[in-house]
Amino acid sequence: MTFSCLNVIFKSNALNVLKSRYAPKSLAFAKRSCFTTHEKDKATIPDLNVLRKELSGKVLKVTALEEYPFTYFELDEDGKLQGRGAAFKLFDILAAKYNFTYEIVQPTNNFFGSIKQKNGTILELFTKGKVDMGIGYIPPMHDYRVRALYSTQINVATYHIMMVKPRGSIISKGLLAPFRGIVWIVTGVFFVIMGPLIYYVLKFHQKFTKKEKIKTLDQVFWFIYGALVRQGHGTHIYPINDSTKILFATWWTFVTILTTVYTANLVAFLARSEFPFSISTIEDFVGTNTKLLVKKGGSVEYALMTDRTLAPLRKTIDVNAPFFGGSPNETEAMMETLLKKNYAIIASYTGAKHLMYDYYMSKRVSAKEFNSREHCPFILSKKPIFWGIQSFVYKCSSQLNFLFDKDLRFLLESGVAKYLKQSDLPNKNVCDLSKQKVETQLKVQDLEISFIIVFIGFLVSLAALIGEFYYMKRQIAKQISSAAISKLSSRMSVVNEILEEILHQKREFQSI
Repeated sequence: MTFSCLNVIFKSNALNVLKSRYAPKSLAFAKRSCFTTHEKDKATIPDLNVLRKELSGKVLKVTALEEYPFTYFELDEDGKLQGRGAAFKLFDILAAKYNFTYEIVQPTNNFFGSIKQKNGTILELFTKGKVDMGIGYIPPMHDYRVRALYSTQINVATYHIMMVKPRGSIISKGLLAPFRGIVWIVTGVFFVIMGPLIYYVLKFHQKFTKKEKIKTLDQVFWFIYGALVRQGHGTHIYPINDSTKILFATWWTFVTILTTVYTANLVAFLARSEFPFSISTIEDFVGTNTKLLVKKGGSVEYALMTDRTLAPLRKTIDVNAPFFGGSPNETEAMMETLLKKNYAIIASYTGAKHLMYDYYMSKRVSAKEFNSREHCPFILSKKPIFWGIQSFVYKCSSQLNFLFDKDLRFLLESGVAKYLKQSDLPNKNVCDLSKQKVETQLKVQDLEISFIIVFIGFLVSLAALIGEFYYMKRQIAKQISSAAISKLSSRMSVVNEILEEILHQKREFQSI
């Protein structure tokens, strides 16, 4: 990356905010505060040739926060601690150029530390003067400004949320995916309006022209529904007048276009081999109700605790989550915990890619076939949630910055620093390449909405059946009651006739 490219990048709004937030207060202010504390003459620039000779053959004591894959430790054959990762590769270039070696002083606790809580941390090592430099991608921190001296920046990191792919299938939601919400609303409005409109147009023509045959409103609605789902129906309406023909043609044209476009988009959606689940904002992540796993004492925890824009994420942190260090073994255990307990983490983009690639390789080597869920179970947020400038750190009394800063700046601008961070990654995302071999196989979860619709339909049908049963029972009761009354009245009429006949005969007998 050239210097002109960096200037273009820093003209962007996001990094302008970042520079105004961190750079003046972290790098320049760090030097001023550090120099003031040690009563050092800021205007004195040492002789670089003398400084170079003094450094040659010297053994520097350095420390680092273990954050795999960029800074971590390994023991060599002699049992000596060796630094690994991109940050140490960058520092090895300086060591080779100036002919010095270094000894790693590992902090008791793998924390950056603060003035109030510095025991066993990197900050304590600087405070007591036990180390000359801090190696790693260290963000500007307030408590370090008065205890250490920041180098020129060696990286501008973008931090993303990395989480487990949701267990629920996104295909089930895809049944509504072909259209946006407004389209479904407009379709529903048209469906509700079209029934009464056709009914009253038919009624108007029947009243004045006597040509149209009147149908009931429910029959018209059933006709509209049958046209919408493109299925047969028992209600036949044949328009006679031009206005009703145009109205019918308009509805059928709308239904044809709507159903054709929906079917085509649904087929295209289901034919995809991968269904990405994207998170673009902090609010998107908070809406997933996923707990956040944060390494204590690291740069991410510092950003979450100090940046107001990240306040919503603080509520998602699981304070009872297990603690993991930054070694390779602990990082591997952390990845397994993310899967088992459905945690999420915040990591730099390159760091997250390293973690995902390492996990893929650990699972893919022993597997015969690619399985997206098992080999690529993690996703990254589409956009970074925050940015961060990162640097090396010197002790306050050090003059090494006069030698190293220009070289670090050159390594950054030439793209070497970026290359070292990405050198262990493949050129392309292995999970993206593997998508081409995946065939979509629908599972029960994929048709969740379909089953819900069928279940609701059964419930509505059952409710209608129960309603019809009680309605028919009531009607039968009424019919039985009316039949009994009519039968009783007929019997009473027969009795009356018999009585009248008896009375008539009695009168005749008396008259004789």
